[in-house]
Amino acid sequence: MTPKIIVYHSVLGIRQGEKNLAERMRKLGFEVIVQDLYEGKVFDDYESGLALFEEMGVMGLVAQAQKGLEGMEGPVIFSGFSNGGALAEVMTLQYPQTVGCLLFHAALPVEEIGAAEWPKEVPVQVHYADKDPWREEEYIETFLEQVAASGAPVAFHEYHTKGHLFTDPTLPDEYNEKAAEELYRHVTQFLNLFAGNE
Repeated sequence: MTPKIIVYHSVLGIRQGEKNLAERMRKLGFEVIVQDLYEGKVFDDYESGLALFEEMGVMGLVAQAQKGLEGMEGPVIFSGFSNGGALAEVMTLQYPQTVGCLLFHAALPVEEIGAAEWPKEVPVQVHYADKDPWREEEYIETFLEQVAASGAPVAFHEYHTKGHLFTDPTLPDEYNEKAAEELYRHVTQFLNLFAGNE
């Protein structure tokens, strides 16, 4: 069975970066759900988005994500942007039929999300700009080591750009078209492992 893909948005809400990625995935033959954790709210600046994120709290976001999975059956690939990537990690560990995880501008050591280890059957791709202002090098290195130690396939892709959400064309100070296209190519390679699995 071809897995469904869940996309969790960044702290700014569902913007064009999430929509563009979802459309690319759909063209590969996947059912893609971009879950709106903010009930329609979208922000242009991080300060406003972080204020809502802090108001909801981590557990509030997890509860929203769990609601989105109610009644869902079959394999799932979780993906997320920034704090949505951290949520994708959490849901990967909670949903027993997870078969893959895509993390965009996010990587948290498993102990930060209440786990002892990464599931060995869940491959991961991690994507980061080399000059991402929110990048935590120690977190990235630890997470990659933990996934590798579990036996799960893991790939880290780095892009020569400064933007945090560099796939979003509506964020001109962050967007990088070349890096975005490169990211889409890597994601396509990852998803080709699952396409047409009946």
